[in-house]
Amino acid sequence: SKKEIIFFQTYEGDYIYQKTDNSSNMIGQVVLHLNAKNEVVSYDQTTLETFKQIQKESLITEMDAVELLYYQNQLKEYSTV
Repeated sequence: SKKEIIFFQTYEGDYIYQKTDNSSNMIGQVVLHLNAKNEVVSYDQTTLETFKQIQKESLITEMDAVELLYYQNQLKEYSTV
């Protein structure tokens, strides 16, 4: 079976996610190919050199999510959450 170790590029501590390019390689990653002895025999590397940083999304708590659904009448009677 094929053994690989994959590393993804980060920026300021966050992973960079990108659609695949035309050759189906992930952008911004290093893939180490291992043999049967778990030795690195080759690698593929792609980098993302320019990108647009977008605003980080903030998450709400579980309770806030349930309250929001309740106040918007989105929870049906006898719902289990």
